[in-house]
Amino acid sequence: MDFKRLAAKQKRHNDWLRFSDEELQDLTLKPAILGRLCDYKKALASCWSKGAATPDDELLISSIERDLEQLNNEARLRVPGRAGSQ
Repeated sequence: MDFKRLAAKQKRHNDWLRFSDEELQDLTLKPAILGRLCDYKKALASCWSKGAATPDDELLISSIERDLEQLNNEARLRVPGRAGSQ
């Protein structure tokens, strides 16, 4: 993974963080989202400090991204007044 892709992933981290700070209405999911964001930030920082991402780093980052996508989708579905919210 090159620096351009790492920078794009850092922007994605910032977008998820902004969502959790500004738009997240179901606060029961916030600890899980923030915990995975912390893991994501650490994984990206490790790659930046090493100057590259190993295949294991890429797998870890992809796994965390899947978790964050799932959590954020769940949070969007739980918006009060939306069909399907709980």
